[in-house]
This record gives sequence, C-alpha cells and structure tokens, in this order.
Amino acid sequence: MAVLPSALRGENPRRLDNRSRPPRRRDWDRRSSKRATTCAPARLGRREDLVYELAVATEVVVRAVGLCQSIAGDADAMAAFAKEDLTPVTVADYAIQALVEDELSAAGLLTREVPLVAEESWSQFDRDSVRDLVDPFRGAAASAGSSLEAQAAGGDRWWVLDPIDGTRGFVSGDETDMYTIGLALIQDGAPIVGVLGLPNYPNWDLAEEGTQQHGGLVLTSARGRGTTLVGVGGCGAADMASTSSSISSSSSVLDGSATFEDATVLVSRSQASFCAKVPLARAFAGRRPRQVVTACCGSLCKYAAVALGLASCYVEHPVEGKDALRTWDHAAGVSTVLEAGGKVTDLVGNDLVFERGESFTPGGLGVVCSNGVFHDEIVSRLSKELGLR
Repeated sequence: MAVLPSALRGENPRRLDNRSRPPRRRDWDRRSSKRATTCAPARLGRREDLVYELAVATEVVVRAVGLCQSIAGDADAMAAFAKEDLTPVTVADYAIQALVEDELSAAGLLTREVPLVAEESWSQFDRDSVRDLVDPFRGAAASAGSSLEAQAAGGDRWWVLDPIDGTRGFVSGDETDMYTIGLALIQDGAPIVGVLGLPNYPNWDLAEEGTQQHGGLVLTSARGRGTTLVGVGGCGAADMASTSSSISSSSSVLDGSATFEDATVLVSRSQASFCAKVPLARAFAGRRPRQVVTACCGSLCKYAAVALGLASCYVEHPVEGKDALRTWDHAAGVSTVLEAGGKVTDLVGNDLVFERGESFTPGGLGVVCSNGVFHDEIVSRLSKELGLR
C-alpha cells in the first residue's frame, strides 16, 4: 500500500495565486485549465462531462483546506460551542462554509435552481464576523451570495457541504485526530462530483510514511472521471502549492485484499475493538481480518481511508434511536470511493439515494464501504446478522 508518496510526487508543483478565481463558464472556451486537476477545458453550458464543476469544486476545497490550516491553533477560531442538537461547532466551520458559498456563487454554480444544503445555519451566527478570516482565501470576484434561501428550490442538482466533518477531532488538541471538508454535487439522488479536503492528513495515524512533506491532501472525483489526489503545501493563502496524480478505477491505490481474512478493517474509535459488540464481527462468526484499525472523527475520513487504500472496508452500523443519516456526512465520500474503484451500498446492498434535503434513509440505516472485492459477502452476512433479510 506504499503508493501515496509517489502518487503525490510531482516534478512541477503549481502555486495557486490567492487572488485568482476559477474561470467562469465562458472563460473555458478561450483557455485551458491550470487548476490542480487532470481536467480538460469545457465549453459554455451545462455538460455531463462535469469539467467545469469539478475544477471549481476542487479549487474551492483547496482554498478551504488552506483556510482551515491557517485557523488551526487559533484559540478563538477553534473554540467550540454547542448547537441546538448539542453537537459542537466552531468559528472555523462557519468561515469555511462562507468561503465555499461565496466561491460557488462567484463561479455561477450556486443558484436558486442549484442550491447548497450545508450543515451550519447562519441563523446561529453572524456572517460578517468571519469575513476577516475568509477574505485572504477568496477568489477575486467572489460575491456574498448565501445559499440558505435556495435550499427549498426545485431542480435535479444541488450541492451539499460539511465544512468540518469531525469537529471534535479539530478541537481535541490531538494532532492525530481526523477531520475532513466534504463538498459534493448531487444529481437525481446520486453524487456526480465529490471533493474531500484533509487539512491535517500527514498527522493521521493511518497516514503512510513520507507524506509529512505535504501540508494537506484533497481527493477530487467526478462521475466517469476517476479520483484524483491533490497535495496541498503550506498553510497560508499565498503558500498553496499543489501537485496532482490521477487515480483511475484500474489503479493500485485501493487496497487489494480479496478476502475478509486478508483485509484491513476500519472501525470507529468509539467501538474500541473488533469484538462481539460490533455487528460486523458477529456476522463473520469468529473469522478475523488481518488487521483492525481505528479512526476518529467523523464519517468522511473513513471514506477517504478506503479510497486511499489505507483500509479495505468500513461499516457504519445502525445506531439505536437514529432514523436517518445526514447527507453531508456521506455524499462526497461516496463519490470519492466509487470513482477510485470501490463500492458503497446500504446494509441490504442497494446504492445510496440522497433525497433532496439534509437527510437520507439507507436500507438498514447503515452503510458498507469497501474496495469492492468482497463487498457482497459483507452485505450478505451483515444483513443476515441484523435480520434485514
């Protein structure tokens, strides 16, 4: 699995000018992309090749990673307070959300017909209070167009954002805790663009040796275009140098384990160990994987771990009292894993369907994410163990 360092090794790192902006659609007729992606130019109008959407989403998340890195260590920005549902939120969450909203609006990709559904509500926070944090990371033509009024709009496309998935990890003070920025474009219930930003990836316990030279990592994907790794260097707006290397569904980045016994199984740190309390362990009736690794915090970091080949599979088990899952915790990760060549389904083997809004209801109220090789066996055993079949 020692592929990530070489995948991120580039001969000509490209510096992103912090005052540049993603070209508007009309610009792509006249010049090629110089963004940190493998995309080719697109022409005016909505196209299913998703080149423009992918390029904009990638640069937006690269900027958001830089913003998050610049905030890390700032006691005021990292101070957590409880939302109405008692989950933590920070100034950093709101700053990243403001940046993404403004950049998508400036690029013409956020409208009443194509809205953004995001985790944080501006009704709980003063937008102007994060302006000083956000301004250095904006594109030149960004406009302050909030998406909140657009959330109820119709249409078959919509964006979904988790500005920091794993806020507990962000504020914990433990540098090995994971947190992730997730942005996805959904069409007809399926993610067609997904971008994951990993601001502190080099510090992950799961990260491979040799990645410490990179200040962060972005995984960017679009339907039919594979998943691309973008290494983000530095932590300031003027220091975001990037290199990229394409991963296709035929590449060796995904873990290649062919059986459960050969697999690296990822479990949440809260589960502590692979024991009888874990449904997946009971489902395999005493059979043991080659390795069990734990991760915290949030769901999106687990998708990233599978896409990067750091784990063979991850199961989000149903939680008592929970009748739905949050779309922003999954959509970008699903796109990333699928385009890397993996597989993601609910607990009865169906594709995940993201209904318009903040929640979705997968079969069995859980998710199986894997390299795809022994995915069907996991689903079969789990669904039987949980009485779903």
